[in-house]
Amino acid sequence: ALVFQLLKNERKQPCHESTTKVCIINVHLESAQTEIGADRRARQVNSPLSWASEVAPSHPVVVCGDCNTGADAALFRVFRNCKWHGYETASVYEHPATAQTLPVCRGAFLVPNHHYVIDHIIYSHETLKMKCVLNAFTPEEIGKHLGSDRDKGFPSALCPSDHIPVGAIFVIKDNIKNCNSQDCASPINSENYSQELSHERQIELTMFWESIKSQKPSNGKKRPTKEELEAGQKYKTMIKEWKKSLEGNPAELEYARNLIKGRK
Repeated sequence: ALVFQLLKNERKQPCHESTTKVCIINVHLESAQTEIGADRRARQVNSPLSWASEVAPSHPVVVCGDCNTGADAALFRVFRNCKWHGYETASVYEHPATAQTLPVCRGAFLVPNHHYVIDHIIYSHETLKMKCVLNAFTPEEIGKHLGSDRDKGFPSALCPSDHIPVGAIFVIKDNIKNCNSQDCASPINSENYSQELSHERQIELTMFWESIKSQKPSNGKKRPTKEELEAGQKYKTMIKEWKKSLEGNPAELEYARNLIKGRK
């Protein structure tokens, strides 16, 4: 697991000021679907949670990433029903507001003939309130690239990974009383495709660009090999296809162009 802390923002902006620390635990858990695998997954979560409880007790915590198991596993029964190192937690994708999102309806790991919900976001619900959740693709994109059955999937030019982007925005509960009702609304699906680009859609586009950028081949000083040239061409094609998919919304296309140019 990768564990890091977000420290308090000292600017006097009530809705953006946080408590002293927020611990983010990004995981990629054991994949073996055996008793030994389940035990390893539990220990891989237990270790960073133990660390977080020591360095930032009573502060918000988020566990997110590829858990390699579904919500019906024993690991999630503990998340759901028990205090783990003092943390009472809930899953983003068990919140009623996420019922129509792609991870809940189809899965977060989506390859042809195999659609699974194994990517999760767990949060300490005593200290965090979910504000909105990322739904990475439009209904049109889902219909085109996934269809209505399980025979389609990723990676593709639209999504260069076999896992789709997942994400959520939280408000720290200590600060909810300082926010207006609109800022601290109940969790909503973050899809917004109007000409005036919403903050949530900006986050979606930024996260998607980061997923594409991670596929960029390294630029060595030596003459590139055939494989490196092919990887470079594939990377350019992904960018081209992404921009093409946004042509119906000038605001989104302009934002994407600025991301690519490094202006955002």
